[in-house]
Amino acid sequence: HAECDVSRFCTSRKFKPFVTCHSSELDVPPQSERTESPPLPDRSNTQQLNLARSMFKLGHSTSKLKIFSGSGNEDLAAQIANYLGVELGNVIRKQFSDGETYIRLLESVRGCDVFIIQPTCMEVNRTLMELFIMVDACRRASAHSVT
Repeated sequence: HAECDVSRFCTSRKFKPFVTCHSSELDVPPQSERTESPPLPDRSNTQQLNLARSMFKLGHSTSKLKIFSGSGNEDLAAQIANYLGVELGNVIRKQFSDGETYIRLLESVRGCDVFIIQPTCMEVNRTLMELFIMVDACRRASAHSVT
């Protein structure tokens, strides 16, 4: 076991944990010996459709399956919903002038398996916040699962 000194310090009214460890005790290779992690594969729309097909074959019934789209790629979400024979869920998405995001689901998701299609490649902050707010809205509306 590596021994770490854990202490707390205060800077500008925010408390942050400060941990110091000795890398020799943690079996971490030196920076010069570390390898870069491989880049994430770029999935085409066909690969993403195949992923949706495999998820659909896992036993989801279409009566309890809801697909919602973020503003990142509405065309892809429409293609997936069309392929699965499910209507794309109705949602209101607004961006206020101060940068806040507003999401409202216009249909019930209680007890449903919800899939949210939202890539995060462009405008990462905006699309991630939109995704998190959509997941939160589905959870608060008692969705069975959110993917």
